[in-house]
Amino acid sequence: PDELTSLLVVMLYDLQDRKFEARKIFNEEEPVEEVQEIGHYLYRYICKTKLAAALARCRIKYDALSIEHFVPETVWKQEQRVSALPFCVWINTFKISLEDVISDLEMKGLTKVESVSDFEHYTYAMDQHCHDVLVFPSSLKEELLNLDLFADCKLLLQ
Repeated sequence: PDELTSLLVVMLYDLQDRKFEARKIFNEEEPVEEVQEIGHYLYRYICKTKLAAALARCRIKYDALSIEHFVPETVWKQEQRVSALPFCVWINTFKISLEDVISDLEMKGLTKVESVSDFEHYTYAMDQHCHDVLVFPSSLKEELLNLDLFADCKLLLQ
């Protein structure tokens, strides 16, 4: 139905993001009728390949570079804002001290700044209210998650 088109596009975007794998539903989740209805339409295409091909045909038909071009503007603007936000990490003080974390980060080329407004690419700041929380610019997220500090659970993504 036309009134569910926006929901369909958002669900398609989510489905594509999950590589066309079915969404896991948890017991505490309350089902939403409209979402279930759209899910029924989508999962009629049992084969992931059929659904991916249908989506590709639709993108070609409307000359869209990606499915993001079908997502309502408010949704993708919100996602862009979220991805630009700084992210926080907890220092696992059972495994490492604040001083050792700072030393390790400085060895990796990061510089401590006083506040988030001073962020440049390889910088971080201490949270003003929690002494065991560090804040980093969003541009460093993928790079930092690959550090041994995260692999060894010495830093934990908040």
